[in-house]
Amino acid sequence: MRGNIREVVRVAAQVIEFPEPIVEIGALQVEGQPYDADLRPFFAGKEYIGCDQRAGRGVDRIEDVHCLSFADRTVGAVLMLETLEHVENPVQAMAEIFRVLRPGGVVLISSCMDFPVHEYPADYWRFAPQGFDLLLRRFSPRRVYIQGHPRFPHSLVGVGKKGGTDDTLHVLDRLVTQIPGTLTQEISPRLAPDPFRLLGTELDEAEQQKYPVEMLHVAYDRLLQQQEEIARLRAEVERLTATREAAREL
Repeated sequence: MRGNIREVVRVAAQVIEFPEPIVEIGALQVEGQPYDADLRPFFAGKEYIGCDQRAGRGVDRIEDVHCLSFADRTVGAVLMLETLEHVENPVQAMAEIFRVLRPGGVVLISSCMDFPVHEYPADYWRFAPQGFDLLLRRFSPRRVYIQGHPRFPHSLVGVGKKGGTDDTLHVLDRLVTQIPGTLTQEISPRLAPDPFRLLGTELDEAEQQKYPVEMLHVAYDRLLQQQEEIARLRAEVERLTATREAAREL
């Protein structure tokens, strides 16, 4: 669980009504994570069922998200955070979640686009923002929030409701943009603040200075160019210094 995603869950839990039971898919709390993966404190007093394909800390029930054992329209809310990239068939998984949610139910999902391969136990996908919106297409109202460059974000969050109004989602729209850049430990404090933004929102002029390039391999090439230029300038300084010292000796 990354810190930015945990913060989104905390904020969402304060403004959105998550009906019971709340089912977390991918609830296994893997050892060694930099942030606390236990989300239950955000939903204190509510029925909470942690599900995963493997037994372990945080898991109350073994489930396969492709074929959930919950009956139709019996679940109030589903959390599937930092999990979709590990699901073999995300479209089928979202169809199952839609099936088990009752009318007015809520789903909250997150995943990554710019992030290293991490096998827990396997890592299959990276999601573009519009791909995330596609996964939520059966939910209305819905939102997709991205963090990072709009065309190459590092994090994606989606919220969908199975009917109802989007009053609370409008509140969330405002609050997520105020979430601080909690990924600065993993990336760079130079990018702070690094807010979430709605799908379709572009960078303002100030933010464009933080993201001069869109793609990592282009950014890497720029770094190599800078290193080459620094090496060239150092060699030139050494040459001029040697020339000056030689002139002094004459």
